[in-house]
Amino acid sequence: MRKRSVECLLGDIAFALKQGMGRSDLLPMLERLVLVAPAGSEAHRYGCLQLAELLLHSEPFRAASLARRIANECPSDRAWGIVGLGLTLMGHYRSGVKAYRKALLMAPNHVGHLHNLGHLLDVGLDRYTEAQVYLEKAHKE
Repeated sequence: MRKRSVECLLGDIAFALKQGMGRSDLLPMLERLVLVAPAGSEAHRYGCLQLAELLLHSEPFRAASLARRIANECPSDRAWGIVGLGLTLMGHYRSGVKAYRKALLMAPNHVGHLHNLGHLLDVGLDRYTEAQVYLEKAHKE
């Protein structure tokens, strides 16, 4: 696809997000962007992560897979955070912990990652003492 077409699609997505358009509007645009943007490009990574976030609750496996591909290609705390949440939603708690720990290596003070890891350790794995460290740090940030 021509570079201009990808740029137009990115503009449409930015407009849709700014206007607060819903999933039904965003999903086809993001699917198209992931399909047409060159693999490895910033536009492709952006599309994959936006799509993964949109799919987290309805398709956690696909969301985690999209985000993991990006995280392995270009390490990103956002991507690992999406992987962590997707794995958690599927009940893969230990793998979710690993993903959140990778996210925190890149963004050690990210409140969302700290909070999610703390709750996962506490509620999912019954490791309250370990969880308390992350939850307290999240609360302080």
